Amino acid sequence: MAQHLDADELTDLALGGDAHPTPCQRDHLARCLRCCEELDQLLRVVRAARDVSTDDFLTAPPDTVWHSITAQLDSDTASQADGEG
Repeated sequence: MAQHLDADELTDLALGGDAHPTPCQRDHLARCLRCCEELDQLLRVVRAARDVSTDDFLTAPPDTVWHSITAQLDSDTASQADGEG
C-alpha cells in the first residue's frame, strides 16, 4: 500500500509557488481519493485567503454601540445588586 502524502507536501502543492508535484506525487494523487480531497480542501483555503481584500475587513462599530452596551451592563449590574440585598 502506498504511503499518503504528508501535510507538508500537500500544503506546498496547494500554495504553488516553486512547488510542483513530483512524478511520484502525481501518480499517488491520481490513485488516492483521500489525498486528492485534502489537496482540494487546501486549494480552496488558499484561494479564499488570496481573494481577501481590505473591503472584507471588519470595521469597528460606532462609539454609540459601545456606550449602549456599557449602559446596559451597568443597568444589569445595578439590578442584580438591588435584588441581592
